[in-house]
Amino acid sequence: MRTSVGLLAAALLLACRGEEAAPGVTFNLERFASASLPTSLLGAALVSPDTACVVDLYRLQGYCVDVRGDSLAFGRPGEGPGELTRPTAITGGPHGDITVSDTGLRRMSRFTPEGVFVSSAPTRGMTRGLVRLTDSTALTSHMAPDDPSSAHAEIHLATGEVLRKWLPDPSVVTCRTPPGPGQGKIGGAYPAGTGIVHVVCFGEFLLWYPSGSGESVVIRSPTYTERFTSEEAIADIMRTRENNRGGFDPGYTADDWRARASPWYGTAGVDTEGRLWILRLNEDEGSYADVYDLESASFTGTAALEGGVSMIDVMGDRLIALRRSDGLTDDEVDWYELPDG
Repeated sequence: MRTSVGLLAAALLLACRGEEAAPGVTFNLERFASASLPTSLLGAALVSPDTACVVDLYRLQGYCVDVRGDSLAFGRPGEGPGELTRPTAITGGPHGDITVSDTGLRRMSRFTPEGVFVSSAPTRGMTRGLVRLTDSTALTSHMAPDDPSSAHAEIHLATGEVLRKWLPDPSVVTCRTPPGPGQGKIGGAYPAGTGIVHVVCFGEFLLWYPSGSGESVVIRSPTYTERFTSEEAIADIMRTRENNRGGFDPGYTADDWRARASPWYGTAGVDTEGRLWILRLNEDEGSYADVYDLESASFTGTAALEGGVSMIDVMGDRLIALRRSDGLTDDEVDWYELPDG
């Protein structure tokens, strides 16, 4: 059984400090802190309300910074204890511990809040992304050698054991934009209380499972816009492919890339009031997060974020936004206070 919920776009524009809100923006967030981060980053997570951590792909280590600007680097390149070869995700753990997932070594390494290595655990199969579920578990995109159907799983941070798997049913919706070569209907997934929210059809729909499985609620995005890779980007891809013969090549032709839709939504998080804040990707002007009230399964508005934001995370009443640089300067992480409902 499933419930389909139609969404209404919010029409009321709110003013902030006497200034008129930007078109379509109904939440005016106030940034209260910013800090610099090294470039070449992947993943961004709040391990506490005041501390954000990222993976540094260039230096092959983890990096954390807090609202005061105090920073900590930990881990180093290598295959030994506490060392990393291909770190791809980071999340918080019990007592403020930090866990880094390494797809190269197929293991997770745990560090204290001070950056001291504690232990590591093997991950069975390919694990991509870590979103904290409880003090000891995280949600991940997991692909096991003997079970390629496993889309998302709850994994124990200390042992690497897969505790539960979620297989959303994408057949309950029909995508306006059909998946192209190498694409599927199911995108990211985010924990929300005892439930899970799955992004499907590139962000045209959210599948909300309040209990994690069973009945699903279909939520349509009122802001979704169909987009494809630009001709300029395709030309760059083809040139890179020609110059990288012998390296990794997914094998897509220019026509394949033209048929591959671009995702509308990226990273997301749920606040203490049960609202899902989810980042729109690749906006031409500005950065925005759409907001959904999961209890009523309804769209409640859009928030404007400063700069070119590539990732967000939410913990309690805090949101962080990772702003990517042009590669010549440091990246930045911003903290925002989230308003009451």
